[in-house]
Amino acid sequence: MLPNEIAYLLNNLNDFTRVQLNVIGSGYKFERDELFTLSNLIESQKDEKSFKFILPANLQSIKFLRGLRNYTKYFDVLYDSSFGKGIQANNFFSLFPDQLQGYAGGLGPENIQEKLEEIDKVQPCALPIWVDAENKLKNDNCNTLDLNKAKIFATNALTRNDYDKSL
Repeated sequence: MLPNEIAYLLNNLNDFTRVQLNVIGSGYKFERDELFTLSNLIESQKDEKSFKFILPANLQSIKFLRGLRNYTKYFDVLYDSSFGKGIQANNFFSLFPDQLQGYAGGLGPENIQEKLEEIDKVQPCALPIWVDAENKLKNDNCNTLDLNKAKIFATNALTRNDYDKSL
């Protein structure tokens, strides 16, 4: 059975293009027995809504995601070994070489160039990626976006040259 919060989200937030479900390690835990239920949910939404699901990929969820992929390919993955805590990843991997993938885990203005080089080593060349750097782009004293940090992050990610390490 689908948790009420997810059912509400799917029924009422039609404007979103991607919906992240934290399935293992944080948030809702879908057990192996519920692979078929989750795949049915994903498949049923792909034609009715304009969004796609994002599922977390980490060492605990690899087997689950591979099993889910046997039923549906209509989801993207976000590699985040820290389960949304913003802790820097020790290494990166690519689970599905033909699928859009995101990377997270302590990414910020001060390390994005280095981390993109690490991601490049595991990511197929022709496939674009996206990154989640939310925690490192917030103001130090509150929970709002720091536009200066965001600008430095974008510049560093796009130029991949020397950057200001004073952040």
